[in-house]
Amino acid sequence: MPWFIIGFLGLTRIRSFGLVPHAVLCPTSSAASLLIVVSMAALGLGTDLRMAARAGGRVTAVVMLSLLVLGLLSLALIRLLGVA
Repeated sequence: MPWFIIGFLGLTRIRSFGLVPHAVLCPTSSAASLLIVVSMAALGLGTDLRMAARAGGRVTAVVMLSLLVLGLLSLALIRLLGVA
């Protein structure tokens, strides 16, 4: 099992048991959001556009459609659950 999964599970347990002070939660949340943005940017910057273009129109259309469906499903769940 990868070490980061063990760390993630450990940190979720610590948070679930209320062992993290509230003063730490806001800065930690901001840092987590920043790290997610940085990781997504790294994924995007690591994409070879020439290779993606060589994959063809059908592959590109399927990827775009799947991303659209995933985005709409996420939005629907966010609204349904009242998360945002």
